[in-house]
Amino acid sequence: MIQQTKTSMDDARQTNTSGLQSMPRVSAVLTSFPLFPVATHKFIVLSLVSFTAYTFYWFYQNWKRIKTASQATLSPFWRTAFAPLWAFSLFSHIRTMASTQGIAAGWSPALLGTFFLVLNFLWNLPGAWWLISLAVFVPVIPVQQTAQSVNEICAESVMEARNDSYSFGNVAMIIIGGLLLALAIMGSFMPDSSPLPLLLTVMR
Repeated sequence: MIQQTKTSMDDARQTNTSGLQSMPRVSAVLTSFPLFPVATHKFIVLSLVSFTAYTFYWFYQNWKRIKTASQATLSPFWRTAFAPLWAFSLFSHIRTMASTQGIAAGWSPALLGTFFLVLNFLWNLPGAWWLISLAVFVPVIPVQQTAQSVNEICAESVMEARNDSYSFGNVAMIIIGGLLLALAIMGSFMPDSSPLPLLLTVMR
């Protein structure tokens, strides 16, 4: 009786194993990268000519993808609105993702997050000193490059474009934003009585 029971259990295991092996394989093709894809040169250029707006767009897109992947109850909009505070969390998350994939990230989330936080409060500095705040994207560059390394691991199985070229809209932004940036820089070094500083004050 015991021998028959053991034989039945062994048969059940074999049947179960056979069933698992016959299950269809899940496709490894992904519709999008785990993190927002953008070439470093494009990230820098668009961040400059948009007066750092593209940097915050980068934050929003990454939080959006993280929410989709983790099914977490977070708001990409509010985490972007308070990006100087949530940068620490995003940087840590991207560093953890990289570490899981065996990618070494030679930067500190706390250090870069603090740098990013401080730069966000320099826009109201007097005279031309406010221009320092335009470098708010600089501490994000190492994080962005690490995010790209994470994306490269699954690049061959992802249908999404790498976002390393400039669209017509990007070119238009570069031309218009570049002119405004040039005016802002020139106006910052002109006497307060000239028209450009007055225009700059309105823009700020």
